[in-house]
Amino acid sequence: MKNFYNILFLCLFLYPATVLSSPSHLPEKKDVPCPQFCHLMTDEEFVDRRFYETIYPVCTNCWRILLSPILIIQDNLHGTITLQECKLLENKKNFIKYECYDNFAIEGKTITEYEIMEWDSLYQGYLVQERNFNTNEHLKNSGYYVIRIPKQEKD
Repeated sequence: MKNFYNILFLCLFLYPATVLSSPSHLPEKKDVPCPQFCHLMTDEEFVDRRFYETIYPVCTNCWRILLSPILIIQDNLHGTITLQECKLLENKKNFIKYECYDNFAIEGKTITEYEIMEWDSLYQGYLVQERNFNTNEHLKNSGYYVIRIPKQEKD
């Protein structure tokens, strides 16, 4: 596990938006590496603490997501992890918006939003919509995910 943290640390500083190959997937929710160390690199925190929870895919070809105020980590659950360095543009209850470095975008950046929707009894968690835009605010793609936590009194 120590080697994983060393690799992750190097990737944060040397290879933004890099794809890593790893023999194992990210640890389960409470052992997620990002919230435990990303706070050391920024004083910013999410207004809505639910964004620190693991975000699970609803679709079969989507990846699990872990967020911090400066990083998006995606895990395909088969050994591939992507790290994307980002700047938090909006940080509100139920909503965050990033500007992210992107090797594959013409402009070199993309805009990514996550919005926590209503609690869903079928998935036993909060639905989350992810939207990806180019820098001209044209929608590139979107998808639905779920944060598997009990329903809260006040959302």
